[in-house]
Amino acid sequence: MPNRIEGAVSSNVCTDTGYEVSNADAKPTAQGSVSQQLEQAAYLTEWSKRAFESAFTDESDVLTRGTLSGLGATPPDTKKQTEYVDYTSTLKGVSAESAFEYFKNNPSAWFGASGITLHPPTNKLEDGARLFLQEPGITPPVWAPIEVHVDERAKTVRITTLDGHPLRGVNQFSFDENTNGDCELRQSSAFQMSSFAASVGGKALALVDADPIARQHVIWQAAHANIADHAERK
Repeated sequence: MPNRIEGAVSSNVCTDTGYEVSNADAKPTAQGSVSQQLEQAAYLTEWSKRAFESAFTDESDVLTRGTLSGLGATPPDTKKQTEYVDYTSTLKGVSAESAFEYFKNNPSAWFGASGITLHPPTNKLEDGARLFLQEPGITPPVWAPIEVHVDERAKTVRITTLDGHPLRGVNQFSFDENTNGDCELRQSSAFQMSSFAASVGGKALALVDADPIARQHVIWQAAHANIADHAERK
């Protein structure tokens, strides 16, 4: 059954989207062979090192983009244990077209609603774009790499993790309209942990009341609400 998540986002959110999460208690496990997990753990360590160094030096967009271009996609192996979570919202007064356009053209705003920053800085999600996502307040920091695919005709955006992301996963965002002409935002997620290192790190965070999967639910709630608040109204 879907779970209604309330009171988890900042007070500057004004729109109640009826945000619901299915499988809110998802418990992903690390998947992949030993060699694959070792490789992903090494990438994870490297991105943590680079994220830490970037706080003390001028970040080079050229270096960041060059690094991203060589990474492989890491969707979940759906033949192995996979967690599936759906996030749904109704964006009242916002058409599907407006929500889709805002989503594409303001990634720093809706990611930033939960404190996430993009590296390199990005003003628009282009098909094939690659980015690092950085969470606030984590020591050492982590750059989580993703690839974006945009389907203009279907009004969908698919985000896939890349080498070194703590998760192996995909997120697909679909923008449709109900009979009132309001956008029904549907986000379907499938994911696993990418390595034993990511799994251990996730368990450690959970012990200090910072469960990374619960954090995912709050991130997406803030994103959905930001779109509802700031997309062009009908």
